[in-house]
Amino acid sequence: MIAIPPRLAFVSFCLPLVFFILQRASTAQEVPRDPAEWVTRGAEVANIQQAGTRPFKLHAKVKILVGKEQMYEGTFDLVWNSPSQWREQLQLPGYSRLRFGGEHKYWLQRSVPFEILRVDQLDHLLNFSSKSRVGSHEKIGKTQEKKENGIVRKCVDINRSSGTGKRSLCFDPVSGALVTEEDSQPQVPTLFQAFQIARSEYSDFHDWAGHRYPYMIVGFAGKTPAVEFQVEELSPADSVDPSMFQHAEGAEEWDTCDSPEEPAVLEQQPPKYPEESHRSATSGVVQIYAVIEADGTLSHLAVITSARPDMDKAALDAVSKWRYKPPACNGMPFRTHTIITTTFLIG
Repeated sequence: MIAIPPRLAFVSFCLPLVFFILQRASTAQEVPRDPAEWVTRGAEVANIQQAGTRPFKLHAKVKILVGKEQMYEGTFDLVWNSPSQWREQLQLPGYSRLRFGGEHKYWLQRSVPFEILRVDQLDHLLNFSSKSRVGSHEKIGKTQEKKENGIVRKCVDINRSSGTGKRSLCFDPVSGALVTEEDSQPQVPTLFQAFQIARSEYSDFHDWAGHRYPYMIVGFAGKTPAVEFQVEELSPADSVDPSMFQHAEGAEEWDTCDSPEEPAVLEQQPPKYPEESHRSATSGVVQIYAVIEADGTLSHLAVITSARPDMDKAALDAVSKWRYKPPACNGMPFRTHTIITTTFLIG
């Protein structure tokens, strides 16, 4: 038996601990000093689709809520070479979508001529850079600490003007990663809440190229999970066939912008309550997919959440006359899509 001097034994015990502390310190950053820094850092920590990030491939399982309780399962695959060269494929029962990234644009191939609600919500959940955007109708509040399930988080409220609610973003105090986002809109009718993602949760973080990426993302409608995204693989893509980034002829071209000016409604009128539905005291929600063109008009209108035929028609008739200030990038307007929700309520 070889005797180890006490001092050497102490060093050999401490070295693994030192290496662990240094490794954690390398992934942590300086604690932000104000609320805006927390918001900006929270977006950067998880956003692996940035210039300079090493190429990767990501595979995930996706679940979306259809109706009140049926969950559809599908897959999501992303091969990312750079901000201007990526390929994304989403497959769900009865729905498929391919997107190919280019320089400040992407090309879209889709099995239906509109976007379905839960897929649109999935896109928002995965768009980390959008979390740091503060709209013209929003204002960043103070930083506060909130304790949830025994864990203390740093949280920032982003208040909307005219008392129309707020977003609350909560971050891990060490890594700065976004862990929850709550969207409070007290004026939204209860009938609409089943369609709205009011809370998003990000968890099971893994280190990737200097980032902390959540392997589990869940969006809740009320207390019900409505959109789930679970990563099964995130790995290097060192050798990628360039041909896989080539979009098919006839794919739709869409512009992208890192810091867009938000669209705004200029002219709108609520739909007229259909007489038959009003007499029978029937309430309902109609959601319409629409493309906001660069001139502010709406096109490609399609009902994606139906109430009943007379309500659907009334909603389409009203929305077709709406006019928008289109989104803009560096002052230049561009087209985008939106989902418009109309409600028919008695009383």
